[in-house]
Amino acid sequence: IDKGPAMCNVYVAIGKRVEDVLSVNVPKDESILNMLLPPLFKQWELLKDTDKTLCALFECFEIIISSIGAPLEKYIPPMLTRALKILSVQIPKIDEDVKCEKEKTPVVDIEIAIRSIDLIGAICNAFPGKLDPIFSSMEVMPANVLAACIQCGELQVRKYGCSLVGDVVKAAKVYMQKYIIHLIPLLITHIQCNPKEATAERTVCNNCVWSVGGIATVYPELVPSLAPECIPKMAAILNVESLNKSFAQNIAIAIGRISISSPDVVSPQLEHILKQWCLSLRTMKDIPEKQQAFHGICLAIMRNPSGTLKHYPYFCDAVAEFKSPHPDLEKMFKCI
Repeated sequence: IDKGPAMCNVYVAIGKRVEDVLSVNVPKDESILNMLLPPLFKQWELLKDTDKTLCALFECFEIIISSIGAPLEKYIPPMLTRALKILSVQIPKIDEDVKCEKEKTPVVDIEIAIRSIDLIGAICNAFPGKLDPIFSSMEVMPANVLAACIQCGELQVRKYGCSLVGDVVKAAKVYMQKYIIHLIPLLITHIQCNPKEATAERTVCNNCVWSVGGIATVYPELVPSLAPECIPKMAAILNVESLNKSFAQNIAIAIGRISISSPDVVSPQLEHILKQWCLSLRTMKDIPEKQQAFHGICLAIMRNPSGTLKHYPYFCDAVAEFKSPHPDLEKMFKCI
């Protein structure tokens, strides 16, 4: 078997098998990698950028990268180079397809673009804080590709691209520092939620919110400039009826993260958002993002205690549900 749908199934099966094995037994040597990666990369080199089989191979690499991480470091530059190249070529074509509404059949299949975004995201998540040298040396500028993804006329590409910004800033903080100020306004443009919007449109908004929250954590010095525009939008969305649970949690986390650096912007909103903010996070697991969010909201409460009174029981309930707050956060709870 060397091509076609059957080979796609082989790639996915390889990735899943590696994931299953390594979830219970992480090898001390690189025998699995030495066995699997050379033939996979041989196929990688043979396949054209427009070959749909490449999507399955990208998915296979995503799974392996997420499962193994560090031992794959030498393979990361060619993976990023190819994924960025594909996006730089395909997104303008996808945009052209979107403009040509008369065409019944699009010229470009968007799946390879989405898989390229997913592969870059998997690499960034597997190598946090370690990709600055690689991104800085890319022939295709990652920042330009991110901007194209955020503004892409195709909704699915835009959805995945907006999420990718948050992944990249965690992996390449130094590289992104001079470009992120140009990407933030593009993300903020999509932070809006009409209750009647389609699910996909809401997902774009959700992913932008998540990325902005991540940016606030990585670049706290930029928060004062983005908070005045972001917080009113996020506050309005948080109070939308029947908001998806994970969407509400992302909004609440982003508000809290922003509040760490700009509590004076968040504090006037407490009277309007605190109840829903607490309900959104009260049962969430004690992950670092929840710690950050509560830290930020506590700073806002300290700035505007009177704005808290109306919803104070909900805050107490959310605090009571917090199983293992960081010692510094616990002091803040007691202070309030």
